[in-house]
Amino acid sequence: MKLKHFAVFNNLKGSLDWEKLRNDSNEAAYFLPNTKDEYLRMPINEYYSSLAKIIVNEIDNIDIKDIFSIGSGNAQIEYLIKKIQILM
Repeated sequence: MKLKHFAVFNNLKGSLDWEKLRNDSNEAAYFLPNTKDEYLRMPINEYYSSLAKIIVNEIDNIDIKDIFSIGSGNAQIEYLIKKIQILM
């Protein structure tokens, strides 16, 4: 499967280099720290937090059992969805 990707990056010039993007802390939506602990200590984006709550409410409203994410970011929304569901 091939999906087109459209996004605006802060520092990326030329062709898309995922390795460079993931290592650039200025690209907040794509940056991945070196360790899991560093990832878990990343500040929570309030917009992502609100969006995750909306998604969890919709999942509960229509009784969805599984979700599948195809994304290119650092999975903050997916992590927050899981965290919210564990607390429920």
